[in-house]
Amino acid sequence: ETTPPTTPDVPPVESTPPTTPTPSPSDSTPPLAETGSSAPVGLIAGGAAAVIALGAGAIYTTRRTRRS
Repeated sequence: ETTPPTTPDVPPVESTPPTTPTPSPSDSTPPLAETGSSAPVGLIAGGAAAVIALGAGAIYTTRRTRRS
């Protein structure tokens, strides 16, 4: 008994590069995406800190008045 070969005898396929035209650089560039770097980060952080401070003050005042 002979065992058949594990790989069949298939000739290699000739590959040809695609015939798509290469893009050429153009003079007009599209606008870049908005990344949010112009957002007023300091103002937003200051507002958040103020809200937290007001909340902490309200809790402190409420607990202090309940004890009396």
